[in-house]
Amino acid sequence: MGVYGIVYVAYKLSGNLSGSRAFLSGLYFLLNMTGPISSIGYAGLFGILNPSLDGYDFVNLSALMLLAYSASFLLYRGGMVSLRAHRMVWNILLLFTFLVCAVLGVLLVLKINYGIVYALPFNMLYWHVEAGIAMTAISVFHIIWHRSYFKAILSGAKSGSEAGLPRQGVRRAGGGGRK
Repeated sequence: MGVYGIVYVAYKLSGNLSGSRAFLSGLYFLLNMTGPISSIGYAGLFGILNPSLDGYDFVNLSALMLLAYSASFLLYRGGMVSLRAHRMVWNILLLFTFLVCAVLGVLLVLKINYGIVYALPFNMLYWHVEAGIAMTAISVFHIIWHRSYFKAILSGAKSGSEAGLPRQGVRRAGGGGRK
């Protein structure tokens, strides 16, 4: 059956649960970026990647991001992953959601303003908005990590070091830095 078949079966079993549908269709989209579409056929792909536009999954997708972040934070607190790995995963997800949102946004502008039509097997507007929702949720986590930096900037700190920024060209005592 393969991974694609398992994802397709899980999608069909999820019914009308929009959060599950968004997660599974996103997973299928990611898997299918490097694999063959023919494993379930174009009709199955069309149904997964072009959901009915009865609305966007703001609450469900935000809750899913919060749940995933909470799980990774608990793994960090439990000592199973380092803080660096925890933040790296979320920074990569932030970058990925930004790229998806930005590329689809540019394609939509080209389509709307210049009439350039793309034969893509998914609804660009829907996935642009969904990536934007995920990016917004992840951005909130990112801002919370750097709240002291923003607080220092907003409080009127004058120099970079007062705002929590390292001064350029100055090494810390003990020789710091990579070797």
